[in-house]
Amino acid sequence: DGRGAEDVLSRYPGGGEPWFGELRGMAAAVRGDLTAAAELLRGSLQARPDGRVRYNLATVLAAAGRPQEAVQELLLAAEELAPPAPRAGDRRQEAQVRAKLAELLLRIGNRVAARRESAYALELDPANGRALLILRTLEAE
Repeated sequence: DGRGAEDVLSRYPGGGEPWFGELRGMAAAVRGDLTAAAELLRGSLQARPDGRVRYNLATVLAAAGRPQEAVQELLLAAEELAPPAPRAGDRRQEAQVRAKLAELLLRIGNRVAARRESAYALELDPANGRALLILRTLEAE
């Protein structure tokens, strides 16, 4: 439930590293304190921008009913995770972010953007199941 992890983290002598704030944020999310989770993840991002942490923040924001903020974080995460000179297979993380973005855009009613993002996610990673499901859902409408 997240309390055990937080108990362990509270005994850690360091705690100033960005990864530590991320861990504490994820533990808060697991126990359901989405406000604290978002604050801790934002603190981690202030210390060191990281697309993976930003993706986790977006997931927390979406769960907290803040999809617009989640969309903004996912756009930034996609930029941060895009490799400078992509090779085949290097874009799976970016595809995952784009698929999550498509899901949120669909949830807030922006079907055109959801279609674009899911198609792009499939272009990056043809095996992305989430993007395929969203695209098929949109095509069925």
